[in-house]
Amino acid sequence: MSRKPNPKTTRHTRHRRKSVRQSYPGHETEFKKSILKVRLDASQIADLKRLAKEHGTTLAQELDNAVDAYVLGVSQEEIRMLNALVDQLKEATTNAKKAVDEALRKTKKTRAQSTRKQRSGQRR
Repeated sequence: MSRKPNPKTTRHTRHRRKSVRQSYPGHETEFKKSILKVRLDASQIADLKRLAKEHGTTLAQELDNAVDAYVLGVSQEEIRMLNALVDQLKEATTNAKKAVDEALRKTKKTRAQSTRKQRSGQRR
């Protein structure tokens, strides 16, 4: 008989986590997800929950980021700073695209007006 997956243990794999692994340079393959049981005492769990609440993440994301930071040899603060920088760059890129689109729209409008004036001047 095959066992049904326990929804309590597989629930965290259903959503896409924002992890260092996803934005790490050279990340070209999808990581296979697996379940690993980690034993934490009540104070460690409380600290992780507090951090998750402060950072707007989940306990699982905080644990993932802690492992990533350890493996990559960077601090969690550096990871947070890099993630914030990525968010700022995405916003700046979006704003730059809007500005370029607006400049192109104005340029097309000006060219159309100029062409109309030239044509009306030639008719006289």
